[in-house]
Order: sequence, then C-alpha cells, then structure tokens
Amino acid sequence: MCAGPRRLYRFSSVLSMPVKNLAEENVGTIDEVVFEAVTGCVAYVVLSLEEFVQTGGRRVGVPWKWLSLRQDDHGQYAMLLIDPEKLRSSAIRYTEHWQDGSDPAWSATVDAHFNRGAEANAGG
Repeated sequence: MCAGPRRLYRFSSVLSMPVKNLAEENVGTIDEVVFEAVTGCVAYVVLSLEEFVQTGGRRVGVPWKWLSLRQDDHGQYAMLLIDPEKLRSSAIRYTEHWQDGSDPAWSATVDAHFNRGAEANAGG
C-alpha cells in the first residue's frame, strides 16, 4: 500500500500538468507517470523541461516524492520540491526506448541522483 494520506488523482489529469519550482517559476510539464506494478504506487514522473524546448527538449525522470500536487486560481500544478539545478545537472535522461520501467539500472541511477534511497526500497 502507498504511504501517506489518500489524495486521488486521475492519471489523465496529471499528464501535461505544469510543473513549477519553489519560486513559482514554470519548469516544465509532466509527460509520463511511472508506477510500481505490485503496489500501484507512483514511483516516478517524466518531466519535459521548458528551458530545453528550443533544443529539442529534455525529459528527465524524477522520483514522485519530490513533487507536491497543488492548486491555485489558474488550476492544478505540480510543485517541484528540489533545487532546479538538480534537474539541470542530471545526466539521467528518459528516452522512448526505456521499456516499462523494468530496467533496474535506470531506476537505481534516478534514485541515487535524487537521493531516493532506503525509503524507496521499503516501499515509501
């Protein structure tokens, strides 16, 4: 079972949701949601980063725990709870060739970069 209070969202409402940093600046959008098949818990989202749109885009996997879904007068958005520099410095890119999350090397690399350690292995 997923930890924390129950707040339910449809995947369709999360896809293409704007993502802002702590300074309320637009960072990008949520392109994909990756969940764990056994628990059904969301593990990662794939972000399309705005600052790289002119160069063909950049998509980065980010652990779900580093986002908080919020709402303001303009609608729903996801707040990125980490320094955006962590995204810029990330060598972890998501490609269409990544098949269904079954590559443990990809998730281990994302977890290490974003410090999603022991709690991820404990189901948190």
